[in-house]
Amino acid sequence: MMRPFVFYSFRGSLIIFFVYFSNCFNIYIELNANVLHDYA
Repeated sequence: MMRPFVFYSFRGSLIIFFVYFSNCFNIYIELNANVLHDYA
C-alpha cells in the first residue's frame, strides 16, 4: 500500500533535483558566457 506513495515521492524528488541541476547548469553557462564576452 505504501509502494505507490514511495514511487511518487521518489519521482518528485527526481524532478526537483533535475530542476535544481538545470538551474545551476544555466547559471554556469551564463557565467562562462560573461567571462568569454569579457575576454573577447
